[in-house]
Amino acid sequence: LCLNKNEYKSVEDAIGNSTDWTLLTAVREPIDRFLSGYVDKCIRSPVRINYCNNCWANMTCFILSEYKRLMGQIDLNRLPNTFEDRHFAPQNWLD
Repeated sequence: LCLNKNEYKSVEDAIGNSTDWTLLTAVREPIDRFLSGYVDKCIRSPVRINYCNNCWANMTCFILSEYKRLMGQIDLNRLPNTFEDRHFAPQNWLD
């Protein structure tokens, strides 16, 4: 019903030529976000057998492997796209 009438693919498209907009971003505190996600995704209710980069509930293993993955993605100039990356990469990296 409203397809393409109030949906946009970018902020620039939504704003157009208007100068009456104020843009606001809310970002969750990173350590709180990590711990909450880790407990939920790696301990309480993992979604698959090889969860959390094959580290299961080993936080040290997970932090080191996820850091290595994220740094590798920076070197390749790619955005993260794995289950773990979507939950643990910095929020301002994601669309």
